[in-house]
Amino acid sequence: MHREFDPTANPFRPVVVWPLYLLTSLVAVLMLLDLWPMVASWLEPWTGPWSWQPPRELFGLRFALFAAIIGGARSLYASLEKLT
Repeated sequence: MHREFDPTANPFRPVVVWPLYLLTSLVAVLMLLDLWPMVASWLEPWTGPWSWQPPRELFGLRFALFAAIIGGARSLYASLEKLT
């Protein structure tokens, strides 16, 4: 893979990855909240009925839409950051 040398970058700076892990965890939790009612209905024959079902919407919008918006914003930000 070709890597361009950038003399303005600091190659010895430690890479901070916790924001990416936090964002990925947030998107995973939002997707799990959106998919949980369907997964719970599939598991119902083996586990019995679930007593608590989390809501699938917040302010009338599904959690998967929030996950898509957050993921798209992260992708757009990373793309725009590389242009500068």
